[in-house]
Amino acid sequence: MYWLDYSAAKLSGSTIKNAGYGGVIRYIDAPDRLRTKHTNLAEYNDHRTNGLVVRLVFQNTTTDADGGYAAGVANAQRAKAGADYLGYNGVIFFTNDRTTVPNVQTWRDYLRGASDVLGFQRVGAYGFQNALNAAIGHASAFWQSGRGSE
Repeated sequence: MYWLDYSAAKLSGSTIKNAGYGGVIRYIDAPDRLRTKHTNLAEYNDHRTNGLVVRLVFQNTTTDADGGYAAGVANAQRAKAGADYLGYNGVIFFTNDRTTVPNVQTWRDYLRGASDVLGFQRVGAYGFQNALNAAIGHASAFWQSGRGSE
C-alpha cells in the first residue's frame, strides 16, 4: 500500500484514492491550534469514508524532541486533544525530523513523556535511521524519513 504524507493543503479522500494511495498520514494538533497543515474533522471523515487508512503525526517544529520529557508530555496532550476531537485512537507519530540526534537520551525522554500521556502502544517515532534506532523500546511504531545512509 502507498501512503501519502502532505501538509500544504486539504485534499479530498477521492483525490487521494484515485491517485493510487491506500493510506494517508496527516498532521494533528489540538482543535484550537489547527492550521492548514493539520487535518480537521471534515477532512478526516472524508478520508475514512473513501476507504483510506489514516495515521497521525504531531510536529510543531523540527526541534520538538529537544525539550525532552516535559515537551513530550505537552505535545502528547495537544496531540491527544486533536485525536479525541477526530475520534482517532491509533498510533500518533512524534518526530525528530533532522539528520542528527543531538542528544539520544533527550529524544528517548521526549518519547517517554508522550507514552506517559498516550500509552506506549499509541506512540510512534518518526525520523532518520539514527533516530529510529535510538527510539527502539521507546515507541511502538516507526516511520523512517530520508535514506538509510542518512
